[in-house]
Amino acid sequence: MKVISASNPIWGNPEKTQIILQVVFSELLEDFPDGVGFRADPTDCEPHGVQIFNDAAAGKYGPIAPYAPPVFTKEQIVAILSSAIQSALDAGSQVWGYDSLASAISYLNSTIAQYTADAKALIAWRDTVWSWAIPQFANITAGELPTTFMAAMPVQPTKPVI
Repeated sequence: MKVISASNPIWGNPEKTQIILQVVFSELLEDFPDGVGFRADPTDCEPHGVQIFNDAAAGKYGPIAPYAPPVFTKEQIVAILSSAIQSALDAGSQVWGYDSLASAISYLNSTIAQYTADAKALIAWRDTVWSWAIPQFANITAGELPTTFMAAMPVQPTKPVI
């Protein structure tokens, strides 16, 4: 990709291993005349990504603004964490061989004892997790995403053996 111009560089992380800029590429000029947001990284698999990072780090596109962590509203944080919780519940169900938590708990009235036991255990886990999470949401404030929230989530029980 050929760079026509780049502007507004800002460090993309606190480690200063990524730079975010607005880049105008000749190949995208017709569709994006004002350029596109681009995250340059010195380990990019594409040569133009590495070159843009090196040029920006050398000051070619102006001084690099300091990293600023994203600021989220309380509602955005709760939505992100709720999605992460649901993904964790689904992943736990997948470890037990189900497509998702919803799929696993649909076996609650199965005539196969193992499926029924799995469903009961996963329902209990789901209820424990959400009973823990909902009061936690009340303590969330706008700002950065909490880094330890998911680590404190109640752990998945051991798969029942029937």
